[in-house]
Amino acid sequence: MTQSDTRVPIANLYHLLCYAWDALPERDLVEVGAEKPHDVLNLLGHVLVNSLRPIVRRGFERGYVLHEKELYGLRGRIDAARTYRRNVQWRGRAICSFDELSHDTLANRLIKAALSFLLRVEGTTEDLRSDIRNLRREFLAIGDADLEPQAFRRAVIHRNNRHYSFVLQVCALIAESLLPEERGEGRTFRDFSRDHQKMAALFEQFVFQFYERHASEVGRSGVCRPTIHWAWSCRDHESEAVLPGMRTDVCLVGGTRPMIIDREFWGDPLKHVHGVRRLPSTPLYQLYAYMRNQEDVVGWESCDGLLLFPATEADFDSCYAFQGRTIRAASVDLRENWEEIHARLVFLGSAPGHS
Repeated sequence: MTQSDTRVPIANLYHLLCYAWDALPERDLVEVGAEKPHDVLNLLGHVLVNSLRPIVRRGFERGYVLHEKELYGLRGRIDAARTYRRNVQWRGRAICSFDELSHDTLANRLIKAALSFLLRVEGTTEDLRSDIRNLRREFLAIGDADLEPQAFRRAVIHRNNRHYSFVLQVCALIAESLLPEERGEGRTFRDFSRDHQKMAALFEQFVFQFYERHASEVGRSGVCRPTIHWAWSCRDHESEAVLPGMRTDVCLVGGTRPMIIDREFWGDPLKHVHGVRRLPSTPLYQLYAYMRNQEDVVGWESCDGLLLFPATEADFDSCYAFQGRTIRAASVDLRENWEEIHARLVFLGSAPGHS
């Protein structure tokens, strides 16, 4: 999509996120459409509220939290240096470090921070604020945390708290969309759907997850992201070391011939060159290089290629054949209803002869 107004409708944006996060069961958490969340901020707020309610009913996760306290007697490990520096041993006390099972975990702190931000930021609806206030009361015993993207890397998801995964992904996306206010007082929310790079990354992950989930529907046995090696003989190790890497976005395997898909995210893929609309040359060269260098791998002797673009003005589908292979440059209009988007992607990824 362009950085102008050819943006993905909010309902389709939510589908993209659920696919990208491999969380399709959560699609029913929020009803998006008329009289429903109409912007990204309120969409994420409603998703967060609705996905938190089952967690509140089930009970917050507990984890071992490190405490350091001045105590009578001993508990855990004595911090001898601090004990003697404060000279508390003469009062029969010691400074101890110990782990205690608590609801005050990093994951719960980050969720509370996201709720607190949504209460403060301009743009959330009053109904949503009311829901957030009610939920935030459940976090009174939870400490505070800074809503920073890097903090989410330390929040570990494991077997006992895997129901937190989707909630933390929503909170992380909110954190990644924060920008400092111009006056330097606090932070504001930036609609990530206006960010070209973030939407490109989202589209790439969506395409991979879509075909992974619907592989059988398109007549494939699976998907992969192989690293393609140059089929060139290098004179020495130094020459080999400076060759650029070739990492595909998604490959469909199985069927008559495998397919290499390279997704692009141009404002308008059909460029005007001397008054004629043409495909950009760089991604075509790149896809051709992928196909030619992969043909020496067993099972890939003859593969097809697909350049996949999100449409901005009108759908297009151009197909080219060479040496028994096919390269297709086609679009999918993310502004259409979801059933049409689904059917379009199934058609484009289908194995030859698959109906």
